[in-house]
Amino acid sequence: MATKPRRPTKPPKPARSPDTGARPRAAAPVLAAGELISGRIAGLFGVRGELKLDLSVGSRPAAAIGEPLELVLADAARKSAVVRSLRPHGGRWLIAFEDAVDADAAQAYVGARVVTRAAGLPPLGAGEYYDHDLVGCAVYDDAADGAISGAARALGPVARVEHWPASDVLILESGAMVPLVAGYAPRVDLAGRRITMTLPAGLIDPSRGITDD
Repeated sequence: MATKPRRPTKPPKPARSPDTGARPRAAAPVLAAGELISGRIAGLFGVRGELKLDLSVGSRPAAAIGEPLELVLADAARKSAVVRSLRPHGGRWLIAFEDAVDADAAQAYVGARVVTRAAGLPPLGAGEYYDHDLVGCAVYDDAADGAISGAARALGPVARVEHWPASDVLILESGAMVPLVAGYAPRVDLAGRRITMTLPAGLIDPSRGITDD
C-alpha cells in the first residue's frame, strides 16, 4: 500500500474486523529475489467460497478474474490459484478461487499471503512510498530536546508499517510507534535508508535511541 504523510493527530487503536472461520498460524514464507508479500487472506466471507483479502501493497490485487494469483499458504507451501471472482467490499477486497466453490473448500486459503514481484508495481507520486521501501530504514528525530540539544536521535529501524484510520504509523524494531504525518516533517531518503522527522517532546520514550552527532 502506498504511504503518504498526513496531518498529525492522536493515533487511535487499529480497527479490527471479526473474521469468520479459524485462522491458522502462518509459517514464515520463503521468497525469491524481487518478491514481496502484498496481502493476506484474512478469513471467510459467506458460504460461497469468498475470502476477505487485506492488501498491504497497492490498491487492488495483482491478478484479475481468470488469472492466477501466487500464494504462500499457511503451511508455507506455494500455490498458484486462478481467481474466480473479485470485488471491493467495506474497505477491503473479496476474492474467490476456481477450486473453492464453498466455504469448506475456501478454508484452506485462510491465512495465505499474496506474493507479488516488486518490479511490477506501478510508480508512485511525490511523497508516496510503498511499505516495503520504508521497512529497514533507520528513523531519526532531529528535534532540539534537552540533553541532545539539536542532535539527531537514532530511534532504530522500521520493522513494519501499519495503516490506522487517522494516519500511517511506522512500527520500529524497538516497539516504538511513530505516526508518519506531515506535521512531523518527514524527510525520506530511500537511497540512504534513512527517515528523519521532527517529533514533539514526549512522543518517544527518551530511553529509546542514541544521539547522532
